[in-house]
Amino acid sequence: LTRGLKENIFMTLICSLSRTPLMIVGPPGSSKTLSVNIVSDNANGVESPSPFYRKLSRISTFHYQCSKSSTSNEVASVFRKAIQRQRKVDSSAHKCLVFMDEAGLPEEERESLKVLHYFLEGHMSTKADVSFVAITNHVLDAAKSNRCVTLLRQEPDKEELLSIARGILFDANASGDHCIRRIQCDSITLRPDEFVNSLCKSYTYMLHNEEEFQWFELFFGLRDFVFFLKAMRANASMKEMVMELSICSLVWSFEQNFSGTNYGRKKDLAMYFLVPLLRYVDATDIVSLTALLSRPMELVRSALAREESELKYKARYKLIIDETDDDSILRL
Repeated sequence: LTRGLKENIFMTLICSLSRTPLMIVGPPGSSKTLSVNIVSDNANGVESPSPFYRKLSRISTFHYQCSKSSTSNEVASVFRKAIQRQRKVDSSAHKCLVFMDEAGLPEEERESLKVLHYFLEGHMSTKADVSFVAITNHVLDAAKSNRCVTLLRQEPDKEELLSIARGILFDANASGDHCIRRIQCDSITLRPDEFVNSLCKSYTYMLHNEEEFQWFELFFGLRDFVFFLKAMRANASMKEMVMELSICSLVWSFEQNFSGTNYGRKKDLAMYFLVPLLRYVDATDIVSLTALLSRPMELVRSALAREESELKYKARYKLIIDETDDDSILRL
């Protein structure tokens, strides 16, 4: 449970109960959607599983998934349904929430979100009829931002990134304590702190090195790094206080989450991610490591052939990007 997620949950809950519009702005993977889902799943009034939420109002969520083709009529329709529902229930015990996902997607020229001015304007003098939470990867224009409380999420700092890695890999608690004393990668022995420091350092370096890895930030993000860690944890075995992970499993976990670019770029990523991690200095070891990398079509075929039930963790969806104009990849 990271600091960012706790702040998101706190603001979502407080603003939903007080009917104060909220906009959460942050990069992909910063727990924006997760925080709203957690509040929505738990805030069920007296029927809530948690004693804390039983003292609070029930929150009913009306979800709207934005897209580039979103229209003002669609947005208005969701608000009207929420308002209609709110008027039929006791407002002191039941709050209706309009949740707008990916609010930055609609094209500004279409003015699809201008209708928000009308539904949020009541907050200038009186409370609006329903609560409102929007999440977006970038700040919207001033006309909309000024009508909401804005929570700005940055990329996690070094300590928070290390905390995420320790929590996923070693089940560490909030203070970072865990029972793993060493990591065994075939014949290579690593200390846990050395292992997570190397991973986080490599990810941060590629994310902020605009000269050599300008394309990395446009293609990958925190969510890819988190699922890379989850894949490693799922393929590792725990024996007493030792985490055992084969190099093949390490490469497989890497490819499942940092593929999609051309083969040369993937080799570059492997050089920065895996070579320092395994402390390889001999050219023969490096060649043998890169030889484990799959070619793009091999990786696609194996991913499509594998059933989700075969995996030891809940993987993300498979994504194939077709850059042609005639959808020719669908005919391959």
